[in-house]
Amino acid sequence: MYDFYKMGYDAKYLTLEELKDATKWNVLSKEDFKKITGQEYIEE
Repeated sequence: MYDFYKMGYDAKYLTLEELKDATKWNVLSKEDFKKITGQEYIEE
């Protein structure tokens, strides 16, 4: 799933909010979120 989200985010098909949701639902790990976005994942 990492590659899918990385490509989608880089191509602007996916938003930061969508990546946060994927991390919240454990589709992406917090480490993968940081690798893709360059930001720490903060649970809200």
